[in-house]
Amino acid sequence: MEQLLLTPWLIWVIVAVAAFILEIFIPGFWVAILGIGALAAVPLAALGAGTTWQILVFAVVSVIAGIFFRPLALKYFFKSSEKREANTNAMIGKKAKVTVKITADTPGKVKIGSEVWTALPENEEASFEESETVEITAVDGAKVIVKSHN
Repeated sequence: MEQLLLTPWLIWVIVAVAAFILEIFIPGFWVAILGIGALAAVPLAALGAGTTWQILVFAVVSVIAGIFFRPLALKYFFKSSEKREANTNAMIGKKAKVTVKITADTPGKVKIGSEVWTALPENEEASFEESETVEITAVDGAKVIVKSHN
């Protein structure tokens, strides 16, 4: 049976892969930066460079990646979540179909995507018939406030 021999380049590859896997569980790109540094040390190890050079390249590339790559990665991966509204505020401005007539005296129902919500008109004079399209202007608890969609 042949003995498993861990060569220096294979150790760096294992460190890099482990860092990238660990990044899945600890997001923030700090561990991935170490993985990038480990990948940079692989060619040196494969060419037989000394351990000091391998560690030096690992450290320098990790620092450079931390300075340049991490801000770009954070900007790229998290840019959409900064602008997006969450929860019920995301419904404001969306269009909805009236499923039950809406008047100032009697709340109606609207369908937003696959959900049905209780709806009230934005102003007391307005009323909306079934199958009309309305626009959501506010969310009040479990009710939406709607106006005419023009």
